[in-house]
Amino acid sequence: MREVERNKLLCEQMFAADSRVGYATVFDREYSIVAGGMRPGVAPIESPEQSERVDFQVGILASVVKTWSDAFGPASFIVFKHEKINVIVFPIGDKHLAISTQPDFPLEDVDKMLRVLERWRQTG
Repeated sequence: MREVERNKLLCEQMFAADSRVGYATVFDREYSIVAGGMRPGVAPIESPEQSERVDFQVGILASVVKTWSDAFGPASFIVFKHEKINVIVFPIGDKHLAISTQPDFPLEDVDKMLRVLERWRQTG
């Protein structure tokens, strides 16, 4: 399976894992989205301009956290919990998977997403 198709499959698996996931994308080290987007039928809470800026900023923050790996070991995930949304970022090789969830998504359920990611990695 081609890499783009694998990345698209990962985003689809994140949507299937929990109905509270509204957004799932894989982005590269230039912070460009290579697969994914909004869950069909879900409207974004920000404007297209804000969305593009948020994607870029999440990429920068993920890159910053990656630089800490030498001292702290590799990150499993990064969570940004807000009043209206949660953003969870998972490193996947030289890319990152970013998902957003509804605010009632409990942090304990991040383990469920990690299991989906691990199964996806094993099929590659």
